[in-house]
Amino acid sequence: MSVRVKLYELLLVGLAVLITVGLVLYFSLRSSPALSEITWLPRWLADWADRNGNLRTGVPYLGASFLTCWCISLYQQLCPAVMISAGVRYFMHVVLGASVWFILLVLTEFMQLWMSKRWACWQDVFWGGCGILLGVLLWGCVAWLCVRLRCSTRAVILV
Repeated sequence: MSVRVKLYELLLVGLAVLITVGLVLYFSLRSSPALSEITWLPRWLADWADRNGNLRTGVPYLGASFLTCWCISLYQQLCPAVMISAGVRYFMHVVLGASVWFILLVLTEFMQLWMSKRWACWQDVFWGGCGILLGVLLWGCVAWLCVRLRCSTRAVILV
């Protein structure tokens, strides 16, 4: 596979991570926690999120940490010399990515203290942390399965 294709994949996954950051910030810092007020969100998803107040916090963070691990994996394949010469292993990059998501989670919860219709809750931090951890574990399972099943080079790069 060419370096150009890998670079495009890295850019697309990186863009997905940035969109996820924007969505997480938007949903976390809205003036109202009711997602049923958002017209462009599918009704079934908004209703589920409104019924599962704290649990819903973990869902976007699961996807975000999964995408972050994918992005780190693509970067590692694109620039292996940079990863090795810096002396930083893949595991440390994943821990750093998960830590950044956890810091964002805590900051958004903390900022809700000053919003009139929002409230900060340790259960949101717990469920968001669970989502981050599950996203990393899900990525690890997908990557492990792909290696065990001896997927083609193209499939390994995608996961």
